[in-house]
Amino acid sequence: MFLTGADQIGMIAEHYGITRDDIFSRSRKAKIVQARQHCYWHFRARGRSFPEIARLLKVKDHTTVMHGCKRHMERHALVEITPMPRNAGYSEGLLT
Repeated sequence: MFLTGADQIGMIAEHYGITRDDIFSRSRKAKIVQARQHCYWHFRARGRSFPEIARLLKVKDHTTVMHGCKRHMERHALVEITPMPRNAGYSEGLLT
């Protein structure tokens, strides 16, 4: 089963106990920020560029995505992003 980007964002939001709209909001609550950063990392791990992720998640600047990926990796002690197929959809790595 192939999941769209919106589906994947929805699954990550559900994992964090928030809504998909929360991901797109400007909220700086820790729970929402962490979910948003997880989305950045998730799409980067599937080979999307930082500007592409910024457009997908409606972020003004791709450097926000770069920072979010870095923070997510630090929080989860990830050394580097292991590339996954772009169309991986739901996989082992979705909710890491």
